[in-house]
Amino acid sequence: MSMMSRIAATMTNAVNVKPIQPGVTCVGSIPVGVGLGVGITNGRFTSDQPTLEGMTDLDARYGRRPEGERARGRVVGVVASGGVLVAIALVWLFWAQPWTVGEFWKSTGFHVVDDRTTEVTWEITLGEGQQAKCALAVQNDRHAIVGWRVVDVVGRAEPTQQLAEPVRTTELGDTGLAYRCWLP
Repeated sequence: MSMMSRIAATMTNAVNVKPIQPGVTCVGSIPVGVGLGVGITNGRFTSDQPTLEGMTDLDARYGRRPEGERARGRVVGVVASGGVLVAIALVWLFWAQPWTVGEFWKSTGFHVVDDRTTEVTWEITLGEGQQAKCALAVQNDRHAIVGWRVVDVVGRAEPTQQLAEPVRTTELGDTGLAYRCWLP
């Protein structure tokens, strides 16, 4: 018998599964499942180890948990997810601070009058008698500030006012805006 024939015969014998007794099988000449509580009976995986109530052999083999453990896992997952959502909401509240007052002014336009003057228009919302200060800026084509003016504004009966103020510049302005308004 050639060497290749011997190897092929050995491999064929090794994969032949022969039952020795119920619950114990033999692969080649080595008994499988003796002392392990594992075997193949009628072509099915079997175990003589005690299984948890309601679980099949496949459940035990591949790790499926009993229903009570699965329910506990779901509860833990829901509680953990809720905790993460609460943490995200708290971070957003303290970062975004939605309760703070937003901007109460808005730039609406500008008009270049001449090389040394630009008129800035904006609207502001104030209560009657309330005072604010606004910084108006004029920029050149390189976005350098070439004009700056701080004006005082007093609220009127109408809450929103349309305002226009000239700003003197050092050179020709390219854009004008209400840079910032604040309550003193």
